[in-house]
Amino acid sequence: MSYPTLEEVFVAWDTAMRSRNLSLRTITERQTRIRAFLHQMGTQWYNVSHEDIVKWFAHLNVAPNTHSTYYHHLKAFFDFLNKFDYRADNPLAKIDPPRIFRARPRPLDSKYFPSLLAVATRRKTKMMILLAALQGLRVHEIAKIRGEDIDRITDNLRVNGKGGIIADIPLH
Repeated sequence: MSYPTLEEVFVAWDTAMRSRNLSLRTITERQTRIRAFLHQMGTQWYNVSHEDIVKWFAHLNVAPNTHSTYYHHLKAFFDFLNKFDYRADNPLAKIDPPRIFRARPRPLDSKYFPSLLAVATRRKTKMMILLAALQGLRVHEIAKIRGEDIDRITDNLRVNGKGGIIADIPLH
């Protein structure tokens, strides 16, 4: 039987992911992880077995959340292959997702806050530290903030958050 190349499959998968409006970063990360997985397994996409995946996960030496992310990348790939008739089976179908534990937030102890602000020599850096510490924003959320995101009348800040979710939050 003749199978499409991985590149041909990736073109179709890329189109399917774009049609779902997934971010370019998600698409790239998934394809990069699948390439690495296939390289580490030394096999082709059409030959991956249930046992291959279980063995790979058993020897995966990464943090639990990373393990979960890799699982979901593989799941997305094999679900696509199965749904679009590239494979009749789904070797991941009987593998449960890994357990992850919710990490507790580790805020900066308030006694270190003045010294952190003191070593920040630029005004912009101090502003970023304040946004992270007082507003609880993520680094990528801070990086996207522009002047027009600040509403001085209502004292709100428009934040473009994870997953493209827009939120208006009160300024501290």
